[in-house]
Amino acid sequence: MLGHDMAFKDVRRQSFLDEARAKEREEDLQDRINDFRTEIANTALREGARGSYAWKVASETLELLVLRYTAGSPIENLSRELPSVIEAFDRYIPFDNPRPSEARTLTVTQLEAYVYVMWLLALCKLLGHAELVPKVLSWLDISREFSRGRDGLFESVVERLGQPREATERVLLHPVPYKPLAKTTVAVLEDRPALVKEFFGRLVQGTEGVLLARHAHRPRRVVVLRLLGFRGRIGHSAVGHRRPELSGPLGLSEGSGRLGARESNERVTGCRLGWRASV
Repeated sequence: MLGHDMAFKDVRRQSFLDEARAKEREEDLQDRINDFRTEIANTALREGARGSYAWKVASETLELLVLRYTAGSPIENLSRELPSVIEAFDRYIPFDNPRPSEARTLTVTQLEAYVYVMWLLALCKLLGHAELVPKVLSWLDISREFSRGRDGLFESVVERLGQPREATERVLLHPVPYKPLAKTTVAVLEDRPALVKEFFGRLVQGTEGVLLARHAHRPRRVVVLRLLGFRGRIGHSAVGHRRPELSGPLGLSEGSGRLGARESNERVTGCRLGWRASV
């Protein structure tokens, strides 16, 4: 809950976050999650409908955790909430049964899926739940040929989180804006902060205008979506930065954006890299 002994402006982790809107959004998310959760178990519904509700519970449980972080909730409280987020995603996975020509939701060749998986891995690291990392990776093993050994940055992160790395060429599936972040995995310690700063600079420059234009008529969505800056923080956790910050703007378009498994792998050509020389 967004309750503090200190003034909200003194505990919030983003200066733009408005207390009234944050509380309104928290209540809205809690109500939606509770309503959707009951529908998942409703066997009178088609499996597709139940799966849709399961995805809403998973994604909005994650959004709620991010909102509470940004509003200043203590790290200890957030750490206690994270297992329920992973559980919600795990409950969705059995419903994710696309046709053979389609990709599963969490297939990292798709940018939106890549972002979600990176967020979840970052949270496992930053909130002290390393034991949950294998669970996240197990979801990718279902369509392993499309998710593992395909992206150098992702495999570097997995390795830094203490899990077996899949052999891969130095390739980025999503080079914009991930190039600077990939470079942090091989840069010397003193060069890493500048690379992470460059990553955020590219992220803001490339996406913020689109995000604000698209959601100008829905300020609450803008507030919430701009909270979700895990993409840089996983770089921090992977290269040894310990401070548990998840801040930074994110321009993530809404909608599933699901591509067929074959289509997603044909359209995403990636970026072959000499990591030290040309990332």
